[in-house]
Amino acid sequence: MTFSYTVQADDSDTDGISIRDGALVGGTLTSSFYSTALNRTISSTLEIVNSANHKVDGNLGAVVTGLALNSPIVGNTFERGEVIEATVTFNRAVDVTGTPRLALTVGANTRQANYATGHGSTSLTFRYTVVQADADPDGISIGATALALNGGTIRVSGSTRNALPGLGSRAVSNSANHVVNGATVTAPAVSGAVIASRPAGRGSYGAGEEIEVRVTFNRAVDVTGTPQLAVTIGEQTRQADYATGTTTRTLAFSYTVAADDVDEDGISVAADALMLNAGAINDARSATTAAGLDLGTHAIGAAAGHRVNFIVDDGSGDGGRPGGPPPSRVAGVRVSPLDGGLRVTWSAATGSVSQYRVDVADAAGELVRRVYTEAGVFEAVVDGLANGVEYTVTVLAVPSHGGENGPSSEPRTATPRVGAGDPDDVPGVGALPSQVTGVRVSPLDGGLRVSWNAAAEPVDVSQYRVDVADA
Repeated sequence: MTFSYTVQADDSDTDGISIRDGALVGGTLTSSFYSTALNRTISSTLEIVNSANHKVDGNLGAVVTGLALNSPIVGNTFERGEVIEATVTFNRAVDVTGTPRLALTVGANTRQANYATGHGSTSLTFRYTVVQADADPDGISIGATALALNGGTIRVSGSTRNALPGLGSRAVSNSANHVVNGATVTAPAVSGAVIASRPAGRGSYGAGEEIEVRVTFNRAVDVTGTPQLAVTIGEQTRQADYATGTTTRTLAFSYTVAADDVDEDGISVAADALMLNAGAINDARSATTAAGLDLGTHAIGAAAGHRVNFIVDDGSGDGGRPGGPPPSRVAGVRVSPLDGGLRVTWSAATGSVSQYRVDVADAAGELVRRVYTEAGVFEAVVDGLANGVEYTVTVLAVPSHGGENGPSSEPRTATPRVGAGDPDDVPGVGALPSQVTGVRVSPLDGGLRVSWNAAAEPVDVSQYRVDVADA
């Protein structure tokens, strides 16, 4: 059986608690086997008398059980602008009011580290920022009476019992791992670099997606202007512009993927990729101390999870998406008028093409018709248009890896009209095939055979059209 009691504020036993014969009172105790009352006597051999390990003081507050110091950013020396952080641990949770402080002995001077955080917990944090005049080559010290309330309170959580501020054996004397030299300001150095963005599709960025690279320094830095980070995409170097992070340790650089960017192995960032670009990256503690720009061992090699415009089947069973370079801009677009429509032809695009898209817009730029052709078809007839109305036509090669955000062709304009049109009067088309000559017609049983001479240069002919009309 287990019995419990909660110590009250007025309880006190300097010799230690006792449990003697007669202590077991009230209720009934019955054998679970024989249903007979049990003997309540506590024999002398079982009595507890003045247990020295179980004294009671109901007014006892929290006591310090630990003291720890943070480490300098580099080596064992705190420099100007660095924060010395001391954590005082109590044996129970404490509540804090006001701003208690902890006296640090820095060389021949006493510096006050003010309370920062920890209310309601067992650990309180005190902070002090090193100034230029601070110097302690032997290491800082913290005396046994260094913790002072400074007009505030430290009490056991939820009570009025004060914590005992003495540090006792937790005091620190000339800590060699915590030397101070406020006259020194070492330039910040790069301590890490990572590609923070993630491509939307299976390890490859598409056109219009943002690539974000974050560079971390060992100290906070201030940024002016727009420094840049060179990102290697395939055989090209693209500049990621500084985006955010001034006054912190981590700077973010961003680049928007273009349609002609391709990297099958994954982007990389060289050790010398970080450039000021007429801006500045300086120590946040000293505007005259420039940060080191060398990424060194933090340079990023080809990152397979960050390809650009190239997607490989991942074996998921759904076929993935074909990989390959993005399509080039469609060229050689020619438009000729039809009765109530337009005929559009173009040259094949290079790269990985799934299909072609032909857009027809009115004078206001509103899309009125859109048609698609297979990748190997370079002609489309767009019908359902109004005669006498000028339309603008563009052609886009749709990438195999998804999306339709590549570059469209140069626009061409044309106007549908009644009857077979003469391509020479189509605005914006440029060079067109010459007039067909040498037309010969011979009769057949129920038909006609028509032959002609090939149209002359300056352009290739996609096909010929033969019209037959009655009287």
